[in-house]
Amino acid sequence: MVSTVDNHPPPNVIIENPVNGHAHAAWAITTPIKVTNYGSRRSVRYGLSIEEALRRAVGCDPHYPARLIKNPFHPRWMTHFIHADTSTLDRFGGTLTPAGHMPGRGWHNQRRRTPVGHSRNETLFHGVRHFAYREMRHHWGDPEGYRAAIAREVAIRNADFDTPLGVTELGHISTSITDWTIRYSRMWNDGPAAYDQAFRAIQAARGRKGSGRNGGLAGNSRPGGLAGNSRPGGLVRGREQHAESLCRQAAMARAAYS
Repeated sequence: MVSTVDNHPPPNVIIENPVNGHAHAAWAITTPIKVTNYGSRRSVRYGLSIEEALRRAVGCDPHYPARLIKNPFHPRWMTHFIHADTSTLDRFGGTLTPAGHMPGRGWHNQRRRTPVGHSRNETLFHGVRHFAYREMRHHWGDPEGYRAAIAREVAIRNADFDTPLGVTELGHISTSITDWTIRYSRMWNDGPAAYDQAFRAIQAARGRKGSGRNGGLAGNSRPGGLAGNSRPGGLVRGREQHAESLCRQAAMARAAYS
């Protein structure tokens, strides 16, 4: 059961197995955290730190990956609804930090080195899928060679875990990545020409963006250039046009990759 010591926020609900006394405790947050690649990395890291602090405060299982939870409405479990209030991450931190439960700065690095539970699968999947996008350029027209390269990379990364995953799980991960890429990826189906074109578009957009940050716009000393443009609003309009051009280039690159 959850600790009764007043050094952590009380959970909203506790879902208990009446047979062995094991339970899941859940805290409701006011604003959900998007944990996909499109979410804020800072919010995700802070949320994980709060989650770890709550685990330490109540003495939960450190190997529980917090991906699944018992159904609170299933008749098999004994559910305790404690309160219906939500809280922000900052409010959680305001209680957990003085109590000494918040993890230190190096905790996230340690967590990546020693993932447990489902997070090993996630670590492998997300790491290798990014590798797979780059690796395909070496295997155009050779799906079997591509599959072998992805399976080899999965095995290499799995060996870095203190407790590696089994062969069956590795096969599922590599098959999932290669099947999706070969069946649905436009990069694979459109071939090397489209891949190279998209790569050049991205590099060109990055180069133009970098030159703007390094003074390429405001530092233009050519007669009649942006810096020497005496028309009212000339420099601002020039920068806006440049930004619009970058947006178009980025959109073209994303379309080529999608």
